Amino acid sequence: MIFLFIVPVLATVKVLCQGALSKRSVKCARDAVMMNARIFAIVAVFLAAIFFREIPDSRIIIYAAVYAASIVAFQSVYMMAFRSGPISLTSTISDFYVVLPLAVGVIFYNEVDKLTWFTAVGLVAMAVSFILIPGNKNERSANKKWLALAIFATVLSGAASVSMLVFARNEELAPYKTYYVMYSYVIAAVLAFIVGSFMPKGARQTDGEKRKPDYTAVILTVATAVALGLHNVSATYGIQLNDGMLYYPVTNVATIILTSFSDVIIFRQNLSKRSAIGIIFGAVAVVLTSL
Repeated sequence: MIFLFIVPVLATVKVLCQGALSKRSVKCARDAVMMNARIFAIVAVFLAAIFFREIPDSRIIIYAAVYAASIVAFQSVYMMAFRSGPISLTSTISDFYVVLPLAVGVIFYNEVDKLTWFTAVGLVAMAVSFILIPGNKNERSANKKWLALAIFATVLSGAASVSMLVFARNEELAPYKTYYVMYSYVIAAVLAFIVGSFMPKGARQTDGEKRKPDYTAVILTVATAVALGLHNVSATYGIQLNDGMLYYPVTNVATIILTSFSDVIIFRQNLSKRSAIGIIFGAVAVVLTSL
């Protein structure tokens, strides 16, 4: 049961640190990609120290490479969304990624049993939440860039989840999921460094800015990576030790609630009543689509 508490706390810490890092250090797409390269590298070392015991089947590395490409894209756009808008609302919208793996499971894996009345009501609640969260017409107009990035991040997160679903459905390789996750971050770190190296740089820094190291950004980078690494390990054990019908709704809703309160308290984010109601509908949607 303790993992039902640990997982959402770690997820919240990761989101808050990543959000703060994005607002502080991300000025362009290249910054987001290179920042994630550093985070992935730290996570890769962390997971390798815990799980690495042998060279895995080459097929696992292929699956890991696909997942790595998707998380590089997702996390980079995610950080751009954090940079442009509210952390709690961005995090809530990104939780709607579940629609994509749900659809793939039903269409390609004949998981029709997942389509229940709970799912239907959950999807309706998700649609209502999606309408309410961006705020009124004026607020939506002022946040078009953020909303576009948040939606794009959600789609990319869904794609990452689909690639993980495809791996999980391979009965021969699925037991080696720790190696799959570990190598995903190794490849993601390398891929992000390569892609980021070819991307155009943002506005040039002044000589004074170049000489002054940003220790806060370093701390936030390490904190994000450690929280992400611990979250991956805790989630692995949490899923094994708890029924999925309990684990997913509890951890997802707890994360939404903790992130929302933390965003208001720490970052003094002023949520409109419309957006706050949207978060509540989003939490309900996540619960129902997880049942």
